[in-house]
Amino acid sequence: MAQFYDRMDDAAIWWFSQVHHANLRPLVEAALVPGTVIEGSALRPDLLAQAAARGAETVLLTAPEALLAARIRAGAADLPERWRVRAETFLRRTLRDRREALDAAARHGIVPVDVTDGGAMAALQARLGL
Repeated sequence: MAQFYDRMDDAAIWWFSQVHHANLRPLVEAALVPGTVIEGSALRPDLLAQAAARGAETVLLTAPEALLAARIRAGAADLPERWRVRAETFLRRTLRDRREALDAAARHGIVPVDVTDGGAMAALQARLGL
C-alpha cells in the first residue's frame, strides 16, 4: 500500500478505488441475502438502492469530515513523516469518497445516518429492531 500512495496522484488513487469496488460488486451482491449484515465502503449507494428495491434494509452510515480527519491524523501522529504524508493522501481519498457517497445517496433517495448523532443512531436501532 505504501507504493500505492507514494506513486499515484489523487485522481489515480480515486480511480483505482472505484475499480476495486466494481471488482468487489459480484461478491457483495452474492452476500446480500436475507438476515445478513455487511458493511464497507464497497457498498456504494447505487448498490444499496438496488438492494433496497429487492426488499433489503439498507443504511448509509457517515461521519463528519472533521471527525474522520481527526481520527486518521491521530493514528498517524507518531509515525515517520513519509507515513504522515501517506495518511494525508488517504484522508483526501476518504473525504472524497464520503462526499461522492453522500451525493449518490441523495440521487437515490437514501438518507444517510450520522454516527455522531445519538438521536439518529437511536432511531436507526429502533428501525432495525436492535
